[in-house]
Amino acid sequence: MIATTLLVASLAVAGSIAAPAAPHKISISPMHGKHHFATAGDTITYNMGAPLLTGPLNVYFIYYGTWSAEQKQIVKDFTSGLGTSDWWTTEKKYYYQQSSSSSKVYIDGQVNYAGSVDDNYSVGKSLSGTAIPDLVSKYISAGTFPEDTNAVYYMLIADDVTENALGSSFCSGYCGYHTSANDANGKEIYYALSGRPNSSCISGCAPPTNVDFSPNSDVPTDAMLSVMAHELAEAASDPSNNRAWNDASGAENGDMCAYTYGATKGESNGSSSNCGWNGRNFMIQQNWDPETQSCTMGSGGSGPNPNPNPNPSPATTDVPPATTDVPPATTTSAPQVTGSCDPTNFCCIYYGYDC
Repeated sequence: MIATTLLVASLAVAGSIAAPAAPHKISISPMHGKHHFATAGDTITYNMGAPLLTGPLNVYFIYYGTWSAEQKQIVKDFTSGLGTSDWWTTEKKYYYQQSSSSSKVYIDGQVNYAGSVDDNYSVGKSLSGTAIPDLVSKYISAGTFPEDTNAVYYMLIADDVTENALGSSFCSGYCGYHTSANDANGKEIYYALSGRPNSSCISGCAPPTNVDFSPNSDVPTDAMLSVMAHELAEAASDPSNNRAWNDASGAENGDMCAYTYGATKGESNGSSSNCGWNGRNFMIQQNWDPETQSCTMGSGGSGPNPNPNPNPSPATTDVPPATTDVPPATTTSAPQVTGSCDPTNFCCIYYGYDC
């Protein structure tokens, strides 16, 4: 996502909210046709000393709204195999370095499905303001999830939920985002949002070849997986306000390859896939290789399975919803537009030009 937008948010731990010391950037995954296009000569470079999430990456999921056991199992199978996939070998080329004389610390090859919770529309079907960080706070405060600074708390919204941020909304201006907030202990906590795109926007968030059929026979959930890959890669390599890996325009690695898929394989149901693990096939966007400065699906042997198992593993039991009260929300605000574009235009707000 283009990492130029700021979100003022706070996250509570142990029932209290810390005033944000500084605005936090919110990096969006735009819809198809509104995304960043990498051009010849584009490069991603590192801002020396900027932090990354280099350790094993824990991902905690909040399933907001109505989710079937099979949909949650698809998410779990995808996430639990991501770190050992060919695709993540590209992510492992990104590193943290304190100074030019320090050793490089590379992103780890471990991505953990660390837990999940079901939330049955606890704050309604229309989310805005700080609803997302407040829900993350709720489950940390209740002890459902630990306070984990090398993790992404991932909110997945059902297709009957609307979510609005900075003058636009999920399924209208973006397909997902990642950002962060400081908790009451001053620690930076990272969270992300994606969801199952409904019929009105499936063509804006799904791979163009998979708007009618998909590898796991669930078009919205399969479309969401590509956005999740985008978000998790960016959250690991460019998580914080002190930007780590970007191109000259502020684009992150996921932006550089958005809606590009490399070599694909036809599935028996008419859909396409380009990778696979845990008995399933997926169609996810490519990642940007910081060494070759190009898009890639990685190297190795985790291409699409020739005969994927439609039921790779039994569904697991989710953590029951916590009942801790959500702390009061604080106000979000869009950044000040300084360019010559229309300040009410969504792309102007995020990119500095109208669309």
